[in-house]
Amino acid sequence: MIRIAVLGLGNGVLSDDTVGLRVAERFDALRAGLDLPAGVEVAVMQDEAGGWDVLDEVEGFDALVLVDASTLVPMAPGEMRWHEGRALFSPRLGGPHSTDLFTALEFGRKNGLRMPDEIHVLGIGVEDVQTFSENCTPAVREAVEPAARRIAERVTEIARWRAGFAGG
Repeated sequence: MIRIAVLGLGNGVLSDDTVGLRVAERFDALRAGLDLPAGVEVAVMQDEAGGWDVLDEVEGFDALVLVDASTLVPMAPGEMRWHEGRALFSPRLGGPHSTDLFTALEFGRKNGLRMPDEIHVLGIGVEDVQTFSENCTPAVREAVEPAARRIAERVTEIARWRAGFAGG
């Protein structure tokens, strides 16, 4: 069994910071139409904290695909960019009173938990992450569908590569 987790990160009441959650919701609707090899499980999750809180959610998965607002990497609103591995560009991936997500995953690994060995991060450029609103600004809202489709493509690539590797 190949297990892939798609995790949307965000704050559900801070305008563009909701984008990771919105993309995860949209991907969840697309998931049924994916052409995946037999023996592939894809789970969709949302989280507003990151760090330690994610350990239980992603334990036992082979690959992790994250989507979040990119607040530290300069990007135009709605622009999308893949970051591999330890791409730290979100407060949910680290903070002063917690630990970053990647350190938490390493901690889990060192303590016998089965953590994903493959991590992909899709960052989406934002305009406003300070206004209390459950709605993204127009440019970021328009990126939700294309971002969900990019995640669908990436999940399909991961599944096919892993299935080919496992079978060959």
